[in-house]
Amino acid sequence: MPEESPANYYRDAPTEEEMKRGFRAAAEAFLANRDKSPEEQRAAIKEALKGMHGEKPGEKE
Repeated sequence: MPEESPANYYRDAPTEEEMKRGFRAAAEAFLANRDKSPEEQRAAIKEALKGMHGEKPGEKE
């Protein structure tokens, strides 16, 4: 099994701009769903954070 190098580890990491967009989207999702159950809040935030990892919100995992 090949050893994990730091270059490979960080290659797929989100950029600073992707992180900012993701956290902003998560905050907006939280505020929009603050009157809902904790499970619904978590689902909305998880969906909003998908953009930080190269997925589009609404895509299947």
